[in-house]
Amino acid sequence: MRHHVRVAADVALWINAVFVVLDWFLFRDRFAHFVVLRICMASCLLWVKWRESVRNPRLSAWVICASLAAGMLAMMRVDGLGSPYFAGLILLLCGMGVLLPITGVEAGLLCLMVISGFLFDAAVVGGASGIRSVGTQLFFLSAAAGMSVASCVFLDRLRLKDFIQRREIEIARDQLRQLDEAKSRFTANIHHELRTPLTLMLAPLDSMLSGEFGPVSELQRSYLETMHKNALRLLKLINNLLDHARIEAGTMELHRQPLDLAAVARETVESARALAERKGVAISVECAPQLPVVHADPDALEKVLFNLVGNALKFTDPGGRITVSVTPAQTAAADGAAGAAGAGEAADGVEIVVADTGVGLAPDQLERVFDRFAQVDGSATRRHEGTGIGLSLVRELVALHGGRAWATSEGLGRGAQFHVFLPIGAEDAGAEEVVRTDDG
Repeated sequence: MRHHVRVAADVALWINAVFVVLDWFLFRDRFAHFVVLRICMASCLLWVKWRESVRNPRLSAWVICASLAAGMLAMMRVDGLGSPYFAGLILLLCGMGVLLPITGVEAGLLCLMVISGFLFDAAVVGGASGIRSVGTQLFFLSAAAGMSVASCVFLDRLRLKDFIQRREIEIARDQLRQLDEAKSRFTANIHHELRTPLTLMLAPLDSMLSGEFGPVSELQRSYLETMHKNALRLLKLINNLLDHARIEAGTMELHRQPLDLAAVARETVESARALAERKGVAISVECAPQLPVVHADPDALEKVLFNLVGNALKFTDPGGRITVSVTPAQTAAADGAAGAAGAGEAADGVEIVVADTGVGLAPDQLERVFDRFAQVDGSATRRHEGTGIGLSLVRELVALHGGRAWATSEGLGRGAQFHVFLPIGAEDAGAEEVVRTDDG
């Protein structure tokens, strides 16, 4: 309400100053008298604006209306009740209902105060206007008062409705925040509960496959390998979900250290080569001869590359090809994307591109594929399995490093390219530096 009172005082001060010109033209012989009245009104308005509006805004609204009404009634006495300044009372009543956040009852009392002052002047001062003229003025004044009260009632109800809605939104926001925090805690706890028994299952499976418990038949090995493969797949999914929960909760930590991205890319490709050969997909890595050293978290970067290569393998049919390239790059200032460093230009980062000859992406899917739980093919009969969290995790992990991840494609059936730009990072970023992702 303080703001509304100050705005009303500003408007009244401005109108009061402008009407000095009208005083000069209509009542030049009594101009000094009018100036004194306007100075008195301005003093009250300034006092309200700078002092009382802060301590008691509701009283300030009454002071504004009372001072303006008293000033205009005093001006009307100069020329009798037929004074043109009667219109000022109409202006006051109409403006009061719009500018001041008062209730209908308060507006009615203020209007009654103004009308009582007018009737008092009519009884004491009188004038040549006569009873008929006073009745006409009283009729218009009462109509303006009715409009002012109606406006205040309507606006007061709107303000109450707006307050209730904002309060409901605040309560809902607090409830959603609490639910989100509870969800994050539950997700982190359930991931740990799932990962622990799964890890205990993988250990004996590894031992059985390696022959530590004796020889196994081909049929047994086939079943064990299927169990082992699906257990690893489930463990990867649980780890990805856990990383999502950590990032969302702001507890993900990056342990940055100097990395040779070429070596990391080669290790990732070699790890995926056996799976690619079984599927009949050729996979290769191409690294520029001189790459800048990037300060990054090795575990996070390994997850980024494994998810990108795994995604390419999933959507590339037998006979296709996957290429992982690592080149120096610059951050283009124009659009925030990365671009290859030209001759004579110092690279400020490294760009990793995982290109495949798979199903490709439609233009409207280039951004959507990075959304959490998004599926390129959302139908119940889709060919490719997946949860839609791998690429979203890629983008979030890259963003934590200050980089950017995006996709390009010439269209469906023409393959896709997934790009990751990683900045070099601070030169003094040592192996022991820990960068927290929360605000604290």
